[in-house]
Amino acid sequence: MLFGLRTREAPPMTLEGALGPNDRLELAPGLRINAPEALSVAPDGRLLISSGTRVMALGEWGETPVPW
Repeated sequence: MLFGLRTREAPPMTLEGALGPNDRLELAPGLRINAPEALSVAPDGRLLISSGTRVMALGEWGETPVPW
C-alpha cells in the first residue's frame, strides 16, 4: 500500500480581492506620438519616447510631451 501519492488539485484562481483585475491601462487616455520607436525612464522619473530623430519627455500622464 502506497501513502502520499494522491495528487491534489490546485484551488481555482479568482479575480477578486488582492488579485483583482487591473484595468488601469485600458482606462488610461491615449497619447499621440508619430512613429514611436523606444521608451525609457530618465533618472528624474520622466518617460522618454523616441520618434525618428526626436526624443520627447513626459513628466505626468495626460501632459503634452516636450522635447528632451
